[in-house]
Amino acid sequence: MMPAGGGETIADLAVLRDQGEVFGPGASTPTAWRLRADTDGAVLAFAASGS
Repeated sequence: MMPAGGGETIADLAVLRDQGEVFGPGASTPTAWRLRADTDGAVLAFAASGS
């Protein structure tokens, strides 16, 4: 959802929350940070590769 809204960082989630009528409810910033903290390096590398 974040790339569709033009976001690139966790801080950009606020923009998506302000466009809820377009994208639906977005994750809170603390939730996104918890997800990031629980994600291992292989998953992050895969996500960064765009595959």
